[in-house]
Amino acid sequence: KETGSNTNHDGKPPRIRSIATADDGALLMLNANDNLSNNMIRGGIQINSTKIFKRVFAERSDVPKVILQWYFPLTDIKGNVQDSIIVTVSLSKSNAATFNWDNFLHSNLPKTADSYVEHAALSK
Repeated sequence: KETGSNTNHDGKPPRIRSIATADDGALLMLNANDNLSNNMIRGGIQINSTKIFKRVFAERSDVPKVILQWYFPLTDIKGNVQDSIIVTVSLSKSNAATFNWDNFLHSNLPKTADSYVEHAALSK
Protein backbone atom coordinates (compact mmCIF):
# COMPACT_ATOMS: atom_id res chain seq x y z
CA LYS A 1 0.00 0.00 0.00
CA GLU A 2 2.78 2.45 0.92
CA THR A 3 4.56 2.29 -2.43
CA GLY A 4 1.84 1.32 -4.88
CA SER A 5 1.14 -2.15 -6.19
CA ASN A 6 2.88 -1.70 -9.54
CA THR A 7 5.93 0.07 -10.94
CA ASN A 8 5.92 2.60 -13.75
CA HIS A 9 7.95 0.42 -16.17
CA ASP A 10 6.48 -0.88 -19.44
CA GLY A 11 4.01 -3.64 -18.68
CA LYS A 12 3.60 -2.29 -15.11
CA PRO A 13 5.38 -5.12 -13.25
CA PRO A 14 4.30 -5.60 -9.63
CA ARG A 15 6.15 -3.68 -6.91
CA ILE A 16 6.65 -6.76 -4.74
CA ARG A 17 8.83 -9.53 -6.17
CA SER A 18 8.77 -11.62 -2.99
CA ILE A 19 8.68 -11.46 0.79
CA ALA A 20 10.54 -13.88 3.04
CA THR A 21 10.32 -13.95 6.82
CA ALA A 22 12.39 -15.66 9.49
CA ASP A 23 12.92 -15.29 13.22
CA ASP A 24 15.65 -12.70 12.62
CA GLY A 25 13.56 -10.47 10.35
CA ALA A 26 12.01 -9.95 6.94
CA LEU A 27 13.44 -9.66 3.43
CA LEU A 28 11.39 -7.75 0.89
CA MET A 29 12.45 -7.94 -2.76
CA LEU A 30 10.93 -5.00 -4.63
CA ASN A 31 10.93 -3.46 -8.09
CA ALA A 32 11.95 0.21 -8.22
CA ASN A 33 10.32 2.86 -10.38
CA ASP A 34 12.05 4.46 -13.34
CA ASN A 35 12.56 8.21 -13.37
CA LEU A 36 14.27 11.03 -15.30
CA SER A 37 17.69 10.65 -13.67
CA ASN A 38 19.67 8.30 -11.46
CA ASN A 39 19.34 10.79 -8.60
CA MET A 40 15.56 10.71 -8.95
CA ILE A 41 15.55 6.88 -9.08
CA ARG A 42 17.69 6.84 -5.90
CA GLY A 43 15.40 9.39 -4.24
CA GLY A 44 12.32 7.35 -5.09
CA ILE A 45 13.89 4.25 -3.58
CA GLN A 46 14.81 6.17 -0.44
CA ILE A 47 11.33 7.68 -0.11
CA ASN A 48 9.65 4.29 -0.56
CA SER A 49 12.11 2.57 1.78
CA THR A 50 11.40 5.16 4.46
CA LYS A 51 7.64 4.65 4.07
CA ILE A 52 8.03 0.87 4.37
CA PHE A 53 10.33 1.02 7.41
CA LYS A 54 8.09 3.53 9.18
CA ARG A 55 4.99 1.41 8.70
CA VAL A 56 6.53 -1.98 9.46
CA PHE A 57 8.16 -0.85 12.68
CA ALA A 58 5.03 1.04 13.77
CA GLU A 59 2.70 -1.91 13.17
CA ARG A 60 4.84 -5.01 13.73
CA SER A 61 6.65 -5.25 17.06
CA ASP A 62 7.55 -8.88 16.22
CA VAL A 63 9.88 -7.92 13.33
CA PRO A 64 13.46 -7.40 14.60
CA LYS A 65 14.96 -6.36 11.24
CA VAL A 66 13.84 -5.47 7.72
CA ILE A 67 16.01 -5.81 4.61
CA LEU A 68 14.83 -4.21 1.37
CA GLN A 69 16.35 -5.29 -1.94
CA TRP A 70 15.39 -2.97 -4.77
CA TYR A 71 15.59 -4.31 -8.35
CA PHE A 72 15.86 -2.31 -11.56
CA PRO A 73 16.44 -3.33 -15.21
CA LEU A 74 20.05 -2.61 -16.16
CA THR A 75 21.52 -2.82 -19.66
CA ASP A 76 24.99 -4.31 -20.11
CA ILE A 77 27.56 -3.18 -22.69
CA LYS A 78 26.15 -5.68 -25.22
CA GLY A 79 22.62 -4.31 -24.90
CA ASN A 80 21.22 -7.13 -22.79
CA VAL A 81 18.73 -6.09 -20.11
CA GLN A 82 18.54 -7.90 -16.78
CA ASP A 83 16.83 -7.05 -13.51
CA SER A 84 19.57 -6.39 -10.96
CA ILE A 85 19.68 -5.37 -7.33
CA ILE A 86 20.48 -1.64 -7.33
CA VAL A 87 19.95 -0.87 -3.63
CA THR A 88 19.98 -3.04 -0.53
CA VAL A 89 19.08 -1.32 2.71
CA SER A 90 18.53 -2.85 6.14
CA LEU A 91 17.20 -1.42 9.37
CA SER A 92 16.86 -3.05 12.77
CA LYS A 93 13.96 -2.47 15.13
CA SER A 94 16.32 -1.04 17.76
CA ASN A 95 17.79 1.47 15.29
CA ALA A 96 14.35 2.35 13.91
CA ALA A 97 13.18 3.15 17.45
CA THR A 98 15.66 6.04 17.55
CA PHE A 99 14.17 7.73 14.45
CA ASN A 100 11.71 10.61 14.65
CA TRP A 101 9.80 9.41 11.58
CA ASP A 102 7.69 12.58 11.35
CA ASN A 103 10.80 14.71 10.74
CA PHE A 104 13.08 12.13 9.10
CA LEU A 105 14.57 13.09 5.72
CA HIS A 106 14.67 10.11 3.35
CA SER A 107 17.99 11.36 1.96
CA ASN A 108 19.59 10.53 5.33
CA LEU A 109 18.75 6.85 5.00
CA PRO A 110 22.21 5.88 3.63
CA LYS A 111 23.82 7.41 6.73
CA THR A 112 21.36 6.11 9.33
CA ALA A 113 20.41 2.61 8.16
CA ASP A 114 22.22 -0.40 9.59
CA SER A 115 23.41 -1.11 6.06
CA TYR A 116 23.01 0.70 2.75
CA VAL A 117 24.60 -0.61 -0.47
CA GLU A 118 24.07 1.00 -3.86
CA HIS A 119 24.94 -0.42 -7.31
CA ALA A 120 27.54 1.61 -9.21
CA ALA A 121 25.00 2.17 -12.00
CA LEU A 122 23.19 4.72 -9.80
CA SER A 123 26.36 6.81 -9.60
CA LYS A 124 26.63 7.28 -13.37
